[in-house]
Amino acid sequence: MGAGAGQNAAALDELGFHVTAIEPMQEFRIAAQNFYKASSVKWLAGSLPHLSILDSADAHKFEFVLIEGVWHHLNDKEREQAAATISSIVKRNGKCAISLRNGPAGMGTRMFPTDPMQTSELFKKYGFDCIFMAKNQDSILPNKENVKWSRIVLQKQ
Repeated sequence: MGAGAGQNAAALDELGFHVTAIEPMQEFRIAAQNFYKASSVKWLAGSLPHLSILDSADAHKFEFVLIEGVWHHLNDKEREQAAATISSIVKRNGKCAISLRNGPAGMGTRMFPTDPMQTSELFKKYGFDCIFMAKNQDSILPNKENVKWSRIVLQKQ
């Protein structure tokens, strides 16, 4: 989710995984499809919290979900809905990795603070345990010294 220009999707595809990349911004999706033409990534238009692009056949289908650069764009109600949606598509023992951004707004103006502990507790309600947490990591991008990232990995029970 939040496939952006497709780097992560293409890397996972190259490692041999069957990848479905979901991105709401048409410009990013098209750029990714054009740049990674040789990949077998399935590119879809969609966004959290609902993922209406996926149908009932996708229920409990995914072994791994990566939510990259998305969570800070969702308010509390949307995060609750998103956690329920993710729970419905991740297989038992499957994992969900989430990047959590904090700091001044970049290009997007719809941003909300994130907290790894709060996010972990939210997903616990939907059958996930937190198996990894890294807090307050510096951004690797230039001119983002005030941006901090936390990352969590959750496993569905």
